[in-house]
Amino acid sequence: MAYSNISWNHDIGVLAGNYCGPSIVNISGNHFEHGRYVGLQVLSCWRDAELEGVKKGLMMLQIGHNHFEYNDGVAVKLTPIARLVGKIEHNDFLNNKDGCMYTHNEDDYILEIQKVDLQLQENRFYNNRGSYVLNLGLSHYDFNHNQQLLMTNNWVMDNVITEPWLGLNPRSKVAAPVVIASNNVKLTRNILQNPDSRYELGSHLIEPNAELDCKYNWIGDKDEETVWKKVFDRDDRYNLAKIAYIPYLLSNNINTELVLERPLFEHQFINRQTKEVGGDVSGVEELRESGVYIVRRDINVRPSGRLKITPGVTLKFEHSVGMMVSGELIAEGDNTGGQPVFTLLDTVRENVSHAGVRLVGGHTVREGRLQVEIDGVWGTVCDFGWTIESAAIACQQMGFVLNTEDWKLQPYQVPKEGMTDPILMSNVRCNDLETDIRTCKRAERSDDFMNSCSHEYDVGLRCYDVSWAGLRLGMTAKRSKLYDVKIERAGLFDYRTFSFVPGVQADFSHHVFENIEVRDNDHDGIGIVYSDIYYPDHVNFIKNSLISG
Repeated sequence: MAYSNISWNHDIGVLAGNYCGPSIVNISGNHFEHGRYVGLQVLSCWRDAELEGVKKGLMMLQIGHNHFEYNDGVAVKLTPIARLVGKIEHNDFLNNKDGCMYTHNEDDYILEIQKVDLQLQENRFYNNRGSYVLNLGLSHYDFNHNQQLLMTNNWVMDNVITEPWLGLNPRSKVAAPVVIASNNVKLTRNILQNPDSRYELGSHLIEPNAELDCKYNWIGDKDEETVWKKVFDRDDRYNLAKIAYIPYLLSNNINTELVLERPLFEHQFINRQTKEVGGDVSGVEELRESGVYIVRRDINVRPSGRLKITPGVTLKFEHSVGMMVSGELIAEGDNTGGQPVFTLLDTVRENVSHAGVRLVGGHTVREGRLQVEIDGVWGTVCDFGWTIESAAIACQQMGFVLNTEDWKLQPYQVPKEGMTDPILMSNVRCNDLETDIRTCKRAERSDDFMNSCSHEYDVGLRCYDVSWAGLRLGMTAKRSKLYDVKIERAGLFDYRTFSFVPGVQADFSHHVFENIEVRDNDHDGIGIVYSDIYYPDHVNFIKNSLISG
């Protein structure tokens, strides 16, 4: 397909594939503009030649010299991506509204054993918006080492990347111009310069022992601390893969030989001026000055680390931020009112009144009959075809989160308010790339379902407020002690995966919990996975404590 104009489409602009057997796909010299959905989607053959008897052979893919501009959905989508060798080169991606490139494989054995060799080179990505510009992932569990994606000599500049929902902290799916979801993706010699985006690089791989190869790129600045702040990875959330970005370029000339070879900057766990704490603890750290400390990135006590928290210290965690202890934690009060407190940082929540979604008639603003605003009119949503994924998006649009164990109101629980308003939507089935239930592709408006639903079938929904991610004592943690400590308002681990956790979790418990207070959490108060009954002196108890969830 060459030298064509694909514009103003309400569905996929061009859909190619899925061919099983040898094939050639060449998409060159075209204009993809003003599409309402995906501009170009290429489907791979996900069936295995030997196991399933389909033809052997690979797809040879060439996407080159195309122009993608002003598309509402992602410009190029390759999912699944398997049995493919090719190049995506010399394309311009300008002013797209919801990302430029998305490659992704589900965790599936058949996909994991297929060959992929894809190069992204000499493309220009300017002035795009959304929660990413490039979201790159293959099969992470590629045990045959048959898959690779190389991104090199690309310009990713002046894009404005923001979190999809106001007031919600990321964990597993941060918004950044380039995000990486598997460790067989490599970035080298690219220019990343997006001053209006908080980050330049982000890890979407939940695998703390993995490392993502992103060396020899320009990452928005040459100052090492500034560059470090532009990367979101295990330094921010302990369960993510580490991004290896050093050496990095010291000039935004893509061919420069000026590079920073060795790190000189080391992040300090405690910022004495701002009273912020967070990051790795590899040696011995002590919070001994009483007062409030703010935690904006996970506290990660490494196996060699020891953290001591003394009376009068309060740790206030941003929501979805928590603490992992693989070493030793000692937190002690004095039984005279100076107990250390682990709690949620209350912040001014973003105003989401313009989100176009609301809950009416409930006991709180987080539950009730669901309504959407379309063309200035508020109305309800029929629950025919309604999915938990759509419910999660609705909660997130309002700045709340979804708890999979407590989200759907039964018909008798739905309040009466809103029954006089029109029913505006039905069969809403959003996918994981969509961020607004009103614009989900698989959704019907009132003209589509012709009054086939009544208000007794309206969606009733319960959302949860945010909380912090709790304290976890890992499998390798040395005997730790919590004495006269208060832990409250925890539970939310990752809103994108609907994950809630106990306020305190001990993976392998040989710890001392005495005179502690655990309350007002969105999950269990204390969770014990395994109890170490063979620990010397049998030190393993919970004593004189108040635990109420």
